[in-house]
Parts: sequence; C-alpha cells; structure tokens
Amino acid sequence: MRPITGSWAGATPLAQLEDSTFPSGTFLTFELPAQHRSDNNMIMIIPNWVVGYYDMRKYAMFISFRVPSGRYDRGVPDPFTYAVNIYYTDSPQQTFSRFTYLLVTLYDGEVYTNTTVGVVLRMYSSNYHGARVGVCRQMQQKETNCYDGLDNDCDGLTAILDPDCAAEARLYPLHPMVPL
Repeated sequence: MRPITGSWAGATPLAQLEDSTFPSGTFLTFELPAQHRSDNNMIMIIPNWVVGYYDMRKYAMFISFRVPSGRYDRGVPDPFTYAVNIYYTDSPQQTFSRFTYLLVTLYDGEVYTNTTVGVVLRMYSSNYHGARVGVCRQMQQKETNCYDGLDNDCDGLTAILDPDCAAEARLYPLHPMVPL
C-alpha cells in the first residue's frame, strides 16, 4: 500500500455503503462520475459488518474514477488515470483521517477482491466521463448455499448457476414448471 496525501474533504459520496445499506450476495451497480465532473464522485464503504480485533467502524474504503483533468485530478500520474482507484483510510470522517493508502487501481474488465472485509469490486467499463462499477459484499469465498438465489461469493453467478454448486445441482436438479 502506498500513502496518498490530502483528504476527501469537499467531496460527497455517491453512495455510503455499510451493514444497513449494503446487502450481502448482491452486486450493486453504480455509474461513478470522474472526480472533476461532480462533487458526488466516489463510493465510501464502511465495513462495520466485520467482527474481530479491529473496530472496522473506524475505517473506510473510498472508490473513485480519475482522469487527468479538473479540480481534483490535475497532476495525477498516468497509471492512476482512466481507472478506478480504491483507497483505504483510518477514518470514515473524511477530514479526520491520519492516512490514506491506495490499495489497487482497476481498468475496464478487472476485478478486485478484499478478503479482509469481504468486498468485491468489478470495473465493467469507462469513458472520459466516468466508470460503471459493481460492488458486492462477500459472504463466503466459495458458494455453499446453492438455493438462496444470492451470489454469496460475489463471482457474478448466483446460487445454483455457480460452478461451486455443480455437484449439488446434479443431486437436486431444479424441475421446470409444467403448465397446467
């Protein structure tokens, strides 16, 4: 991880995802504007569903799309432009963070999985104006609940359509509805 200077002050989240607003096993799709096009230019994830040693309510992930233009992104190095950048900070309060780290940079078609907090991000496509992204809260790293209709491992395949469920699907096939 690499420290980034500055803060997220002045920008408003397009979405703030936490336990109550981020259902497990379902991709939420967003049209994420390039940072220079709107003050609502990022997605903030507060992983307060994670139980353990760290109090994850004190941390946040920020997802943004950057192009070399405008008030936020002038001078951003080329490898981080025309890309979705995922950052990690020690505070969901944007102006009170002590550090911000760049976790990963994604380009069209790429996927990032953070197993520590159970978040999967897909960058579907982009242009100069923004990016289309999907975010999913992972319940399992491998699909085990094959009949709940959810994508518990966030691989893009729901329940019985997931290859992880192939053996179970052979044992308990779904029966087509017969018209009366």
